[in-house]
Amino acid sequence: MLNASLSIATVSILIYPILYLLQDAKRLLPLTIITLAFVPWFLLGFSYSAKGRYKPARLILNSGIVTLACVAIIATGRETGFQYFLLLFSLVPVLVWGKDEWPLFLAFFMLNVGSFILFQFFWPFEPVLPLEPGWVPYLRATFVFVIFFSIVLLVIVMQYEAARRERQLQGLVDTKNLFLRLIAHDLKNPLTGFIGILEQLADPNYGLNESERREYTGMLLHSARSLRELLENLLTWAQDQQGQIPFQPRVQDLGGIVEDALETLRSLAAAKGLRLSADLSGQVSVSCDRSMIHTVARNLVANAIKFTPAGGRVDVSIRQDGTQSVLEVKDSGIGMDAELAARLFKPGLKVRRKGTNGEDGTGLGLILCDAFARRHGAQLEVESTPRAGSTFRVVFSTDPAA
Repeated sequence: MLNASLSIATVSILIYPILYLLQDAKRLLPLTIITLAFVPWFLLGFSYSAKGRYKPARLILNSGIVTLACVAIIATGRETGFQYFLLLFSLVPVLVWGKDEWPLFLAFFMLNVGSFILFQFFWPFEPVLPLEPGWVPYLRATFVFVIFFSIVLLVIVMQYEAARRERQLQGLVDTKNLFLRLIAHDLKNPLTGFIGILEQLADPNYGLNESERREYTGMLLHSARSLRELLENLLTWAQDQQGQIPFQPRVQDLGGIVEDALETLRSLAAAKGLRLSADLSGQVSVSCDRSMIHTVARNLVANAIKFTPAGGRVDVSIRQDGTQSVLEVKDSGIGMDAELAARLFKPGLKVRRKGTNGEDGTGLGLILCDAFARRHGAQLEVESTPRAGSTFRVVFSTDPAA
């Protein structure tokens, strides 16, 4: 695209040297400079478009043409017809701006029409570079080419923007479909077990003794916790996918955030017979969104508890490592091979594994951790060996130059 545009611009620039060979066109040299002045406008507009910033691209391209037309009228006079191009270009915003941008469209439209009225009826000054009548058609033809090329470029920018919006819409549709699949599959099993146990407890003829009732109550508690964890992750993940979670980073104590996350997990580890230890004594400060990092820490530790058998341990620590701050969660659990570890953070390859006590595992928590880590410019790393445990690290960069 850029090479083709430069080629077209080069051809348009060469028009004037050709005219120099045909006739004496020294008076057109300033107009050549005026036309060349549009090339930087075009390149700037294209660079904004390539970065996905379509509104500035449209504004730059439109304002470039208007400025060029106004300068040309002042230089050559209204007899050359430049003022009519201003009137023509007042209609362009109708094509390139959306309904939600009407203040910008209205301002641009009024500017064009007002400039046309000024130059057509009230401009009192003589042209700076009056042209001989024979040169007026050449000048008009050149300007028609510039206007046509600009409109084509604006249409291309519109197509880029439409394609971007279509990709965004498709992303939302994919998120919705994945969300529905997660609900259909991951909520169904816990709810089925939940209802089945409740039906047995509610049946007076079932004949449960006290030991069985305690066992079933424990199963209900397990199902309820699984449902709560799944719902929290589902809702948070869906909100993040749609950009509905505000990102509000500020410098704060990483150890305090992790300690808060552990409060709700200590009883869970104790009930499973695990040793949960935390080394949070180091003074580690990071610029982060507290709610997001709290979610990351909670999910990583909960995941370690889920896949560590009774008698094992989960160690949580933070440390400053040069220009990096590290949150580490290490367990002595069942671990995983390299192939499974590579699939952990990909929504389309969701990993499903049962915990060591039959806990449901959807892999959604780790996907959420990875997304939140990337929002902070951090890396979520994993090291794991089958039957020897796993280590997850969130590595924050604290280098001011990063």
